[in-house]
Amino acid sequence: MKTLKQRIEGMLFREMEFRADGIVDEQERIIKVVASTETPVMRRSFFSSPWLETLGHKRGEVDLDRLKKGAPVLYNHNMFSRADRIGVVESAKLNSKERRIEATIRISKRDDVDDIWTDVRDGILKNISVGYTVNERVLTREGKGEPDEFRITSWSPGEISLVPLGADLNAQVGARLGDAMEYRIFDIENERSNTDMKFRYDALGNPIPDTPEARAAILAGTATRSDGSPYAPTDEVRAAIQAQDKPAPAATPAPGTVVDLDAERSAARDEGVTEGRKAEQTRVADINALFAQFPDQDAIRSAAITDGTDVEATRALLLDALGKDSGPVGGDAQRIEAGDDATDKFIRAGNLAIAVRAGFATDDERIEVGKTGFRGFTLYDLARRSLELSGQNADRFGKLELVGRAFTTSDFPLLLQDAANKSMLRGWDEAEETWAQWMNSGSLADFKIGNLVNLSSFEALTLVNEDGEYTYGSFQDEGQTIQLATYGKLFAISRQSIINDDLNAFTRIPSAMGRAASRTVGDIAYGALTANAALSDGIVLFHASHNNLNESGAGGTPLSNDAAGVAALAAMDVAMGTQTDASASATALNINPSFLVVPRVLKRIAVSLMANTSEPGQANPGIANSVAGLASVVSDARLDADSATRYYLAARGDTLQVAFLDGNQAPMLEQQAGWAIDGTEYKVRIDVAAAAEDFRGLQRDDGA
Repeated sequence: MKTLKQRIEGMLFREMEFRADGIVDEQERIIKVVASTETPVMRRSFFSSPWLETLGHKRGEVDLDRLKKGAPVLYNHNMFSRADRIGVVESAKLNSKERRIEATIRISKRDDVDDIWTDVRDGILKNISVGYTVNERVLTREGKGEPDEFRITSWSPGEISLVPLGADLNAQVGARLGDAMEYRIFDIENERSNTDMKFRYDALGNPIPDTPEARAAILAGTATRSDGSPYAPTDEVRAAIQAQDKPAPAATPAPGTVVDLDAERSAARDEGVTEGRKAEQTRVADINALFAQFPDQDAIRSAAITDGTDVEATRALLLDALGKDSGPVGGDAQRIEAGDDATDKFIRAGNLAIAVRAGFATDDERIEVGKTGFRGFTLYDLARRSLELSGQNADRFGKLELVGRAFTTSDFPLLLQDAANKSMLRGWDEAEETWAQWMNSGSLADFKIGNLVNLSSFEALTLVNEDGEYTYGSFQDEGQTIQLATYGKLFAISRQSIINDDLNAFTRIPSAMGRAASRTVGDIAYGALTANAALSDGIVLFHASHNNLNESGAGGTPLSNDAAGVAALAAMDVAMGTQTDASASATALNINPSFLVVPRVLKRIAVSLMANTSEPGQANPGIANSVAGLASVVSDARLDADSATRYYLAARGDTLQVAFLDGNQAPMLEQQAGWAIDGTEYKVRIDVAAAAEDFRGLQRDDGA
């Protein structure tokens, strides 16, 4: 039975449309909006199956305290930028009858907000999004094959944003959530069974023994994984925790030794003072890191340090202050434009920093990285910043531990995956492959044997006399078969690579694997041409019975820049044009060649034959070249390996098909926490197959 009550860690967003007539005071820039309703929304997460969410709007289900105290109005949920804090919530109330939250917001009169206000007033920017946290949700219907349905019975809206999204609610939310968000969901019952103690988790969902309470719960067997399931520590983990918490043995006084109790008490006091001083230094460092991006809130920082306020309480004071004050943050505040949340902004800025240092950034990206504050960041700097953005004090860790924590407790792995993926796709795009110039691309839905349907021409229409009846025509089906296969490789990025600032791990290696994936597809494509496999009729692709194998001379005619070469191509052109379909009437197809496919060694001869307007080998230049412009030349070195003399004519149509899973022609990059190494492992894969569609649009001459 699924858990009935859960909470969600992280901020969620929901979009609504407001109309320009909601403006109640244009001079003061005051707008009345509906911030949320009970319209169900489909949600997705990296860590759970999709679910249908309904925000509860009954009394007691929603906490409006933050909105009523002056929560911020943002642009696109970006609270870290002065320019994007564009207003304040003046009031908010729950309309329990209509089941919705109604709010009044005031937009700033700053000059840099004028363009946004103009778009609001003109009805161009007409969508709002509320950011909220979920304290409790209740399972209302178990999907049984469909998404489960949950009602949010305790939630707190924390900010309202103007967002440039479409007006269709379902389309908006679907567009935001099509890429699964990193929401973590916890069973409330399991948390309560752990005496309301909250764990931090590693990338595998196991609790991290970073506090005495967490270590005690793990040893007692009451700790849970991130999904709420019981956690059973291995013997190695249990031994490590016991060794960590094992007190140092007390010194035993020698027989007859007089113990100075006053000295013992003094030493104990000194030890307590030392520990207290360390704790205080840690608290102050954490608070300073929290306020690093908000220099205008220095008064709160100083008061919190002086009053002894703990870090979490200080964080709440900062958020309340940001909600009440929509003024400037400060000229040195970082501005990261891309993305809709902090994770997207960090990944975007980090990718720009890597691209600029690796030397493949565009001019616009070089300008943009200067606005992010990440220019010149090393990989280690990015790991450190990822920890700071997750609320951790990076000064507390050594290099290896810092990078290890960045891999498991921050958004750093997402940045690495995005950087590696972009480098891989760059290598894929830069690889020069020729198969796509003349072969067809297709899509297969699964790995079962598929059919490439090839229907014959429809029968000729028959004369219908007065009062006569129409008769049915028919097709002949000559479908060929095709089946997908998966091709892939692994590579890894270690903690040492980050500390050593090894950019090759994110540029050259993934790029090389992207090029390798492209070459693999090319190998498969041309393999389908050169293998000359049997078709559904039991005859190989190129055969005299198919009238597509030019065997003039002893095994063919060499492709040469003379009359013999022209004659060979002309004969292949005639053979292709006179092909007939599979119907009983053997309808002539009049197929014309579009491509002359040759090995690299024959490329110059082929280009000359197609370009020269005069008949080669003739003294009289007035004699026209009968095959000039017959086809476009395509050459590939794979054909040299098969035969240096063999060449082909191909039509534009049903010849050969290269098919991909769901039509996705780019390789996929998947990531997991390293097992054999301390770091992250990546898998590059592509699902592809190639097969002949029909023999009629192909001609071959072995050239010898």
